[in-house]
Amino acid sequence: MRHSLHPRARHNSTTLAHIEVVFADVADVIERRFESHIINVRPDRTRYRSLTDTQLQIIRKLIVPGAAENPFPERLQLRNWLMIKLLLETGIRRVELLKLYATDINQGSQHAYLSINDREHDPSDPHAEEPALKTHGRTVGISTQLYEVYERYIQSERRPLRDGKSMKLLYRYLFISDRGRPLSIRALSNVLDRLFLTIELAHPGLLPTLSAHDFRHTFADRFLAYLVETRGNDLERATDELRRVCGWSDASTMPRRYASRYLAESANRHNAERASAAWTRREN
Repeated sequence: MRHSLHPRARHNSTTLAHIEVVFADVADVIERRFESHIINVRPDRTRYRSLTDTQLQIIRKLIVPGAAENPFPERLQLRNWLMIKLLLETGIRRVELLKLYATDINQGSQHAYLSINDREHDPSDPHAEEPALKTHGRTVGISTQLYEVYERYIQSERRPLRDGKSMKLLYRYLFISDRGRPLSIRALSNVLDRLFLTIELAHPGLLPTLSAHDFRHTFADRFLAYLVETRGNDLERATDELRRVCGWSDASTMPRRYASRYLAESANRHNAERASAAWTRREN
């Protein structure tokens, strides 16, 4: 065979980006074709790892549309920025993110908000294996700035181009692939994998992995701390608000786990401060 699947060095960056998108689409098709035969041999261990300020700063810098270091093709930069910002600003799960309709973000009388609806048995969902929801439907307030970017995305960049013209979309979903179909779990993972590899090349060892659930953990930890330390809520009220925003049932133990983590980190911080103060007093 004279042709190789591997891009040659003479290809420019735009061509390589196109090839990567094609490979991602092929991987998506293969996975959907054989997903019923895929077995996860590794145990499912829930990780609780929030992103640090340094990690978040680097991620935010990389995903800005138009940034020189942005690892995504130009036509996908705004879409990917919006997805990652929604993950960070609302704590939404990846399956909930992929189930969003274009009409699920709105401007209310007091603030913009995101509606997360139960669409587990949506007859219009074309996914080979429909993403399943684990949480309750709810609304989550979002920033005006995020709503403005959403408006820009809807008006000018949601529909992919074919022969220089915007495609007519057959689906109501907010996030669409280059082929005009609702974005798949595999495609979202590819976005985060590409972002992770870019960070790993520039900052080796900074991140062990990068997943949508890392953003959810980050949101939960920071939202709980904000409610207690900035808004002055007691921990029980803060935990109830966290349960509501994240969509957990009354029986779920997840909010208490985050509260326990917050208490442990707070106790360790206070003990370190106490011990440091004791050293200072001895030196004086």
